[in-house]
Amino acid sequence: MDKLKEDVRTQKPDKHYREAGVLYGVKKKQVIFDANHREKGKIGMNMPTASKGTFSDQVRMVERMAHTEKYKDFIQVITRAQRKVLTIILFSQEQMADMKRSCSPGPNGVRSVMMFDKTFNLTDVHVTAAVYKNVTLLGSCTMEYSGFFGAFFLHGNSNFIIFTQFFQHIALEFADSPNPVLGSDEEKAMAFAFPDAGILTCNRHLHGNCVNYLTDKIGVHMAPK
Repeated sequence: MDKLKEDVRTQKPDKHYREAGVLYGVKKKQVIFDANHREKGKIGMNMPTASKGTFSDQVRMVERMAHTEKYKDFIQVITRAQRKVLTIILFSQEQMADMKRSCSPGPNGVRSVMMFDKTFNLTDVHVTAAVYKNVTLLGSCTMEYSGFFGAFFLHGNSNFIIFTQFFQHIALEFADSPNPVLGSDEEKAMAFAFPDAGILTCNRHLHGNCVNYLTDKIGVHMAPK
């Protein structure tokens, strides 16, 4: 059985089942599959970056990570979302405290805008990050406040319902703080979760939207644009 355990870690059960009776003394195919499941589970416990497997495998792996000493204070919410896609909210309490402090008016009236930016097409899972300027750290050379990450949202879908889960959770964290000023690319879920917050429109996103409209809708070439 030791040889069986070693092989199922690197091979598919069907691949070596034909020789199972000779090599392992196994007569039933289910024994091979059961051994494969147990050994892959052990690998997942020690290696969070193991192959993604099925949706159930992903759920079990993340839930195990949430109970480890390394990740238990960082993984805040795990949701089994639409179409078998996990959504995960990540931040430490120290991160959230820093973001709340910097995005609330200080003694000198200085506060940071809380921005949200989403990555595209890096993996099967998107990452939306909350970013802000830490108003307690001023660069000696740039004389600008340092940029920090505040919270992360891992999600496979990018619709209103999915984003609302994230923004409402952040809004609850800010329930005992003044309304923040948010930077937006016109994300409706943000305005829904923060109805009383000040929302600034991002110039970079406006510029990108104009460029896309001129090239894709109007058909303007690069030079005149």
